[in-house]
Amino acid sequence: AILVIAVAGYISVEPLAKLPWPIPARLAWYFPYMALGHFVARALLGRTLTVCTGRLLVLATAAYATLAIAVGVVDVRSLAAAPILAILGGAGTLTLAKALDQSGRLRILRYLGERSLPIYVSHVLGTAAVRVALHKGLGVTWVPLHIALGLAGGLALPVTLVWTARAAGFNYLFTLGVREGGARCPCLLPHGSAD
Repeated sequence: AILVIAVAGYISVEPLAKLPWPIPARLAWYFPYMALGHFVARALLGRTLTVCTGRLLVLATAAYATLAIAVGVVDVRSLAAAPILAILGGAGTLTLAKALDQSGRLRILRYLGERSLPIYVSHVLGTAAVRVALHKGLGVTWVPLHIALGLAGGLALPVTLVWTARAAGFNYLFTLGVREGGARCPCLLPHGSAD
């Protein structure tokens, strides 16, 4: 049923885009990606995939190279090209993330990945604070500095909020706080702690 709805939604994007309300067209546009994620998650859920890190890096490079070539060849605004480009980019990113995780060399990425919900929810506060401080407070308009410090602020503030919430014993900042059985949510636990 999910596959049928995804295909029907994808086919109906253009007619729905003519409606005065944009939400149906956006739902139809993004639903196939959600459906694909659903099927991939069901196929992989509970399995531990261990693939040679070198092979993963080759696959990630191949996906990014194919994406770069495709962007130069096809109309990126094309309705038919968009899912293919999105899948190539997503596959490259996920494969690279798996390779980096397996290598164990960039533990900061795992640490930040485990806190992706707090980062997603509150990164704008940190980024905006940095931007206002640079632009209004210091008169700095150099874009590379705004990007670098804004990125740092957008990561630092959410991580600080998680640390502060955990230290205060406040489990409800970014989650519902407690699972069935009373176990604390993993985003508020230190890395490697057991429930």
